[in-house]
Amino acid sequence: MISTKNTRNTKNLLLGLAVLVGSQVLYADDIISSTDEILNSEQIDIEGSYSAGPSQADKLANLRKKLEKKNEDMMHKKIEDIRMKEESKLTNRLQKAFNGGMKAIDEEATYGSAPVKQVSIAPVVASAKSPEVKVIPALGMSNYQGERLNYDSNMSMSLDVDAMLGQRFSIGFGFAFENMGVQEQNNGYGGYNQQNYSNYYTQNYYNSYGTYGRELEYKRMAIDLHSKVYFTVESMVRPFFGLGVALNRAVLSYKTQSRNGVYSYQGQQMGQEEYRSSYVTGEASIGSEILFNDTFGLSLAVSYAQGFDYGFEQEFQSYQYNPDQERLNNHGDKIQRASILSAQVGLVLQF
Repeated sequence: MISTKNTRNTKNLLLGLAVLVGSQVLYADDIISSTDEILNSEQIDIEGSYSAGPSQADKLANLRKKLEKKNEDMMHKKIEDIRMKEESKLTNRLQKAFNGGMKAIDEEATYGSAPVKQVSIAPVVASAKSPEVKVIPALGMSNYQGERLNYDSNMSMSLDVDAMLGQRFSIGFGFAFENMGVQEQNNGYGGYNQQNYSNYYTQNYYNSYGTYGRELEYKRMAIDLHSKVYFTVESMVRPFFGLGVALNRAVLSYKTQSRNGVYSYQGQQMGQEEYRSSYVTGEASIGSEILFNDTFGLSLAVSYAQGFDYGFEQEFQSYQYNPDQERLNNHGDKIQRASILSAQVGLVLQF
């Protein structure tokens, strides 16, 4: 039989191993109870010979391995549970942030006892894009058609500034200037005035100023308000239709004027005849913008404008009212009521 002293030493050694293993697992009671069972189990038969089964040390080693495996599995499970909880929290925060429910999230999360850096998540808010502004300088020509007149202008110039209020609609304003040389026709306004001034518009008049009388010069300045509707979006070629209204200031005068300002012709006092008028036109246009990139393109447009009857402001200037001044006034009235067909080519500058 084993002595009491040897038994006590063996038990102390086993308890020490149990304490060492218990510091690494969560269930120390299992070690103690299992150790007692092993120590109280029979090791030697009656004759004092060893049994054929595994020794107490082997059993304790196997028990330690099982408990270490159990402890390791529990620790892994605990860590995985903590990770799952933290991942769930972060997922919920991200969802709230993307839904616009929170402006910022700054919280400290921990995995077990290890600190985790603060996470700051700002909500994603779509900012409104500023309206697209276009500057369109252009050159073109116009044709005036009306009662007994058909004139082509010289090169005209314009500058438009448009603001896009959406993908398909814009509104803007523009400035325009054009001039043209006008040659009266003898069978037109000359014939009209001959009825009232037969002693003035004689053959001598046309011998002095040519077959069609004195040559006129017409100048027009305009400021307009217009809008455009585009038929396509997100395309390099963007056809459009436009409507607008313009305020015009026109000046009509004779090219041949006296250097001294006043002279006499066939009993009439002449000098610096001029006709001025302010009037309104309505305009419709159709064309297309061809964009080469985000900032640069080409504009092609054809427009039709019509004057609204007589001008709301008319004035004339001459040394003395005479047949040529009346002729000028009559001609200016008909020009401002004429229809205007224009074609323009311009550049598109986008900002």
